[in-house]
Amino acid sequence: MNRTDAPPAPPDVELDAYVAAFESAHVRTGAADPAAFLPPPQHPKYRAVLRELARIDLEFAWDRGDARRVEDYRQRLPDLFADADGLRAVAWEEFRLRQAAGDCPTPAEYRQRLGIDLTPDLPSALLPGTRVLDDEPADPAAVP
Repeated sequence: MNRTDAPPAPPDVELDAYVAAFESAHVRTGAADPAAFLPPPQHPKYRAVLRELARIDLEFAWDRGDARRVEDYRQRLPDLFADADGLRAVAWEEFRLRQAAGDCPTPAEYRQRLGIDLTPDLPSALLPGTRVLDDEPADPAAVP
């Protein structure tokens, strides 16, 4: 069996329960604090839940027109900044949301702001000068 024939990984029911509780509260109240839905820090899923709730909260914020940045979580979710992989995942979500909104973020900006490298996470179609939603250059003047 090769990699493409492998069955998909089973859903993480425990992680999904934390996400569902957060999303439900957000729908009910219009906003929810992800920190209130985290398991205790010693819980084996703590980092995974932290990462996912931060990503979802970021997306909810952008959907409301709040152009939230990763740094906005430094006070509320400080453990996110101690987890390089988690920080990179949330930064990637911000990058994606900014591009979808018409902004042109660059990996260099994220290195400067957060000390992380998004380049390995970026498909070549998403490198500077392109957009998430289409294959057109972000700057029409850049078209040869």
